[in-house]
Amino acid sequence: MVNVINFKGSVKDAVQILADRQNMKIIAGGTDVLPQMNRGLIKETSFFCIEDMTELKQVNKDEIWLLLGAGLKLAELCEIPELKNYTSVLQAARSVATPQIRNQGTLGGNLLQENRCMYYNQSISWRRSIKKCFKNGGDRCYQYKNSRECVALFQSDLAPALMSFDARAILESTEGRREVELEKLYLPGGRKDVHPDEILVGIKIPFVSDNYKSAYVRKALRGSFDFPIVSCAVAAIIQEGIIEDINIVFGSAGPFPKVVKEAKDMIAGKTVDRLEEIMPDIMRVSRKHIAPFRDTRCDSFSRRVFADELLQSAMSKLGINIR
Repeated sequence: MVNVINFKGSVKDAVQILADRQNMKIIAGGTDVLPQMNRGLIKETSFFCIEDMTELKQVNKDEIWLLLGAGLKLAELCEIPELKNYTSVLQAARSVATPQIRNQGTLGGNLLQENRCMYYNQSISWRRSIKKCFKNGGDRCYQYKNSRECVALFQSDLAPALMSFDARAILESTEGRREVELEKLYLPGGRKDVHPDEILVGIKIPFVSDNYKSAYVRKALRGSFDFPIVSCAVAAIIQEGIIEDINIVFGSAGPFPKVVKEAKDMIAGKTVDRLEEIMPDIMRVSRKHIAPFRDTRCDSFSRRVFADELLQSAMSKLGINIR
């Protein structure tokens, strides 16, 4: 029997309930949790629904930060005026699934969604026909057989876009609030640095000026209602033709988004017209961050080719044309 608590109170009261009642699964929009339930992938039978918590739907800003509540619907993100200078975030939010999903799914749910694997996200009877993998409590990975840990894909669209702006996650428990760089929220093996009694309250993004350019692009089998095979987010400060700072982040690159830190050092300080001559080196180091495994949609070679194409496409959207 499934038990659901529909909670509408404060975050402070919510985390106390989670601390008092163990083994409860948090649910908001349900677009990730419900399909898992239908496939028997969730063991919990008690759910804590935070969809109607108004404290998680706030948008606040100051001179340094913009705070987005984790309970904001993806469709609502697309209508927030304060995000006008965060082009890649808007592009990522608009690219998620379909309008129906965006009207129901939340920012927090997209960032904390479960990693997916063609060997794990199957029916109960299908999974019973093979030995258990890492994600199912076993000792092997079918998607990449040489791996010593789960490499199921993390396919959030918003995570790489927000990471390109050095976003921070705000989590709260009975012990108080803590902040963590969004990049560090994602751990090896597809785990997330979220404790059982914690709630993701929101995301903080540094304030950016008009000279901050960004773009988010993705490659998928279908134009909508499909997870990305690979995605790429780029955010850069371009002043008078000089790239003063840049972040390149690949999504669906492995168990968590990959920041190409080497590219920052290679590009920062270069003029836009000089970028073409070092682009082959940038793509070479970027490819190393794309996990070398295949699934039913794509092989490893093609995924890295797509990564090259997406990086060039994102750069062109920033006004950096590379042939």
